[in-house]
Amino acid sequence: MTPPARCPRCPVPPAVRCRGLDVRRFCELIDPSCPQFDPGYLDVILSESYRTDAEPPRPSVAESVALVRGMKACPYRSVVPNSGCGCGRCGLRNGATVSHLECFPCLRQFGLSLWSVSQITSKFPGPPALGEGIGVNLL
Repeated sequence: MTPPARCPRCPVPPAVRCRGLDVRRFCELIDPSCPQFDPGYLDVILSESYRTDAEPPRPSVAESVALVRGMKACPYRSVVPNSGCGCGRCGLRNGATVSHLECFPCLRQFGLSLWSVSQITSKFPGPPALGEGIGVNLL
């Protein structure tokens, strides 16, 4: 299968993957012949292209499945029944509410099956301050 080609108006440098390759609508919106043409989308394409270029690669499906299984099997995580949010409570973080965004880095660092309480508690000594999370800032 041939990879998609960049549009002739592509504002993104060749060294950076253009988001227009994934979301063709961006290319349409910077085309002056398009009825919905909006030059403001030039900035959107550039910022989105640089943002996604700087992100770490997404995990494979196999790794994602293994992480979800490891999260569900974690002896320190408990799930509140009928909460609907998918979050759980972490015994290593003094019962703090955690989502997969907090669980996955822990699983990656300390292993899916090897649990060392001393290693994990040294990394996560207690619950975060109000509004803080390992991967999420709520304020």
